[in-house]
Amino acid sequence: MKHALVLMVLLLAAAAFYIAGSATGAVVLVGIGLLLELGFWFGLIRRPRSKSRVA
Repeated sequence: MKHALVLMVLLLAAAAFYIAGSATGAVVLVGIGLLLELGFWFGLIRRPRSKSRVA
C-alpha cells in the first residue's frame, strides 16, 4: 500500500512539473518532471523483496 502511494505521488508530481514547465517554457521544470517520472517507472518495475530472511 505504501509503495503504491509513493508511486502515485511521484506520478502526480511529475505531471505537475511537466505542466508548469510547458506553461512557462522553463526547461528546468520539464527536466525535474522527467526525473520524477523516471523514479515512478523504476519504482514500478522494482522486484518485490522476499519477506523471509535466511540467517
